[in-house]
Amino acid sequence: MDNKFINKLKFFLKKKNKNKLQNKIENLLNERRKQKNPLKSNEEKIISNVFQLPEKLIDDIMIPRTDIISVDTNTDINKLVKIIGRTSHSRYPVFDKSRDNIIGMIHIKDVVSCWENKKIENIKKLVRKILFAPHSMNILDLLLKMRTSHIHMAIIVDEHGGLDGLVTIEDLVEEIVGEIKDEHEAQKENKKSEKELNEDDGTIKISSRMLIKEFEKKYGNIFSDKEDIKDIDTMGGLAFHIFGRVPLKGEVIKHPNGCEFEILDADSRRIRTILVRNHIIK
Repeated sequence: MDNKFINKLKFFLKKKNKNKLQNKIENLLNERRKQKNPLKSNEEKIISNVFQLPEKLIDDIMIPRTDIISVDTNTDINKLVKIIGRTSHSRYPVFDKSRDNIIGMIHIKDVVSCWENKKIENIKKLVRKILFAPHSMNILDLLLKMRTSHIHMAIIVDEHGGLDGLVTIEDLVEEIVGEIKDEHEAQKENKKSEKELNEDDGTIKISSRMLIKEFEKKYGNIFSDKEDIKDIDTMGGLAFHIFGRVPLKGEVIKHPNGCEFEILDADSRRIRTILVRNHIIK
């Protein structure tokens, strides 16, 4: 397994133009192959992920616009503390007047320090710089930009400069090492296993990034009142709209039309997988 994997990497490197970095990688691989301790499967996965980074764009991993939790620059600090307690993020984009007009971000460390000392009433003085990047930017380029700027949150903009999504340094690191679960997520995963799914009984497992129009084309309409979701594009955004916040894994909420949404996979920043239950095709 180890030799086969290393040979694949060396073949990949030969296809590229030779440079010093590639020579160093080949030397490291050769040295590791000579050792008695072979590469572990998780090490192979990380190396493979690194080699795939040049092919991945921010657009592939960003949190959609409709799933972003941002705060108004005029927000009272006590209100923000309640938002932090409910959503458990470490950073929040800050907007002025419109959610599309992001002016910076706020860090939980600054909030806690000022809140305990009762130094300020609103968050204007706590706003830090935030990065802006096009959705066509390479993941590795953004990671390097965050590293050099020491700013770990980026707003993704479209070709017209409009808000398109959000990426944190955690999202980028997960592309290399895999999904990182915190203590609370690990405990919840151990307590609850996913149920067996069956579309015949009206139970549907979907990705949060599935477009509402794609879902409705396949399964029928969810809401009769289209005005209710006119600004929402994805099923994750729809679930966020129904909950009124980023829900926790395992949470269930029922809509008046009888349709239930159960969150199968989510972290403190976004919803990943949703179970739609009791859905009646119209």
